[in-house]
Amino acid sequence: MLAVALAFFTMPLVGLFTGIAFGSGYSQGYFEILLSDDPSGYWYIIKLEFCIALYMLMLVFFEFPLIDHLYKKLIIFKNNHKLISYIGLYLIFPILFLSILFSLPFIL
Repeated sequence: MLAVALAFFTMPLVGLFTGIAFGSGYSQGYFEILLSDDPSGYWYIIKLEFCIALYMLMLVFFEFPLIDHLYKKLIIFKNNHKLISYIGLYLIFPILFLSILFSLPFIL
């Protein structure tokens, strides 16, 4: 987990050195914001990337009892009820998530 947190720190650091804030997406989701073109957007992305990296670094060194407890309960439920958990996690949840995601433009 520490390696992942340090890898996330490379994005804002490269952005600070080059003056180009870039997103983590690829293909159509990829974006770049130049400091010279849009300073407020550039600093927004840099601050956002630093916050995400600091959050991941915090998760490495601190343990949250509620998250740990819920994760253990989820694993126990998954082991005891394999069919229900597989149907729920791999069939129902993705369908609900995608239907909500694709209906957002019509709702908003």
